[in-house]
Amino acid sequence: MIIKVPKAEPLDKELKRIFYQVRNGERELREKATQEIRASSFPICPKAIHINSRLAYRHRPGAEDTFLKDSTASMGTAVHAALQKWFGIKAPNYLYGNWVCKPCKKIRRHCFGIQDCKICGEEMVYEEFSIKKTKLTPFTGHIDGLMVLPHGNFLIDFKGSSLEAMRNLASDKRPYLKHYCQTNAYANAIEDPEQDLGIIDHIDKIVIIYLRRDKPQWDWTSLQVPVSKRIYRDTLSYLREGQISLEKLQVPRGFCASSRDSHARFCPFKGVCFSPLLETMLEDEVLPPVKKKRKSILEMAMS
Repeated sequence: MIIKVPKAEPLDKELKRIFYQVRNGERELREKATQEIRASSFPICPKAIHINSRLAYRHRPGAEDTFLKDSTASMGTAVHAALQKWFGIKAPNYLYGNWVCKPCKKIRRHCFGIQDCKICGEEMVYEEFSIKKTKLTPFTGHIDGLMVLPHGNFLIDFKGSSLEAMRNLASDKRPYLKHYCQTNAYANAIEDPEQDLGIIDHIDKIVIIYLRRDKPQWDWTSLQVPVSKRIYRDTLSYLREGQISLEKLQVPRGFCASSRDSHARFCPFKGVCFSPLLETMLEDEVLPPVKKKRKSILEMAMS
């Protein structure tokens, strides 16, 4: 018996309209949260920090929830989860971290290799270590993986990429600047005594694994790089410069000399940064306004 598949018909016009709306879907974010400084945004241009903090919410780039953001983030999360699972299975004596049971919500902390839940017996999943904001660490983030080998501690980071980009990385033999600044910030933050990573108090080497988004099992470009304290200081200095400029309400100098600069290529503030009307676009306050600490009844009575 031969089964003949029918040819596709013209798509229903109403369905076509709906599909188009989904693919290009966006909506305004429901909550206006305080801007969080994440290492994944490094190196942050001081001028970009300033502009973003003084623009009205409706004018801020990336202030929408979109299908593209959701789908990209979901695919990245799925690949990360698969990698962490299989690193835990195939390198059980080296992959170090916390493991959480999704049904029971129980966590087994600071363990090597993939774990089974002692309550329900389910296979637990890797929980990324969080970098928390402290006095010494003025940013947040999540570490993809930590590996403890006999000769050192390694910070592992996974990045989805295209085949062309991976070939360029392999020939250049160095990761992208933003990826190095991010992972180098994590590696230095681990030395902060307030970060709780169990037996790990330092990182010897960083390994960034670039893998194809469409075929993650086929091609990997793995780049091992040293930890740099100088680059970490420079990275934080841009952040401090942006924050100081907000206190003075003075727009600082940015990374780019013009909108044609290579740094400006993917910058969300490209259209605003070099506008002659920039000063008129900005509010005369930082949004959301910094809340002043309220005095206690005792302090008010004494004042």
